[in-house]
Amino acid sequence: MFLACKGAIPIAPYVKFAVAHLAQCASPFDKLMAGLLTPYELRMPARHPTYLKLFARRLNAARQSAGLTQEALGVAAGLDEFVASSRMNHYERAKHWPDYGFACRLAEVLNVPVAYFYAFKDEEAEVLLAFHRAKKVTQDKWLAMAKEQARME
Repeated sequence: MFLACKGAIPIAPYVKFAVAHLAQCASPFDKLMAGLLTPYELRMPARHPTYLKLFARRLNAARQSAGLTQEALGVAAGLDEFVASSRMNHYERAKHWPDYGFACRLAEVLNVPVAYFYAFKDEEAEVLLAFHRAKKVTQDKWLAMAKEQARME
């Protein structure tokens, strides 16, 4: 592949490098825009083991932080007491993926934003959690500060 201009240089090696770099480092949205990820795969991150493990790790941490057993969390989120422990165990061991509606119920019981489970970076998850648990006045101040900071950059 060559650029269509005088003194053309081969760009195929650069394209291959860029695609390989995107595949390893980029966010799911960047991969979608580069054609490395289909919209279906973006909507269904459970197919990607990294997302499943992140969800499982964060669910486990939030449950332990709340001081709940797997069974107690499952029952509080609306599962039958006979299957609650088993289902929650499968979610925390990354064997299964709960649907979004159930993830919302889990987040409500654990007092975390549902986005906390899906954040790709740990820092983002921490910010989401801190923002969610802050008082409304503090949230407004943080939001104003973040907007001001974004304007400066």
